Amino acid sequence: TLENFARLGLRMMGISYRELSSQEKVESRDGLESNLIFLGVILIENKLKSSATTVIRELKANLIRTSVVTGDNLYTSLAVARSAGIIPSGKLVVIGDQFWSQTRQRFGWAFPSEEHAFRPFEAIVKIMTMEEKPLIAITGEFFEHFIDQINSVLGGEELDSFLSDFQERSILFARSNYFQKAATVGSYKPPNPPKS
Repeated sequence: TLENFARLGLRMMGISYRELSSQEKVESRDGLESNLIFLGVILIENKLKSSATTVIRELKANLIRTSVVTGDNLYTSLAVARSAGIIPSGKLVVIGDQFWSQTRQRFGWAFPSEEHAFRPFEAIVKIMTMEEKPLIAITGEFFEHFIDQINSVLGGEELDSFLSDFQERSILFARSNYFQKAATVGSYKPPNPPKS
């Protein structure tokens, strides 16, 4: 399936076409992209530069935290982050995304190994207390929802502590548009300086 290719770090591009007559006037992209004939999918592997893992190791050695903010598919991004050493091999990751629940999409959480075991949005509070302390990978749309909704789940000092921990463990922001990327980067607060 396409999701399996994404898990291997492959990018996918669908190829379709339609013939247009010289008299046909197309006024929108949606109009142009309707009634297409599907030809197939091209899989693209965009290999990391050989220096990428070295740079990531150097950043980590100097206690500089690295995160990924990208427009790519969530599973493709996870595979790339693991191969670059941003996510350590074997480290547990929880995904925040939209999942189908019966007949509608809902925001929630899942672990990549059991992505069909959807957990409701509020489950993040319990997930964050897990002994293994999973890292967090979310989509741009989920991030927007998270910021809007977390205040209804937690409040006061509990919220501040939770957000600090959430920020520390959030390592991947995928399927993000320009505005979501800007909001993600803008939401990060520099860590508190070490006490002397």
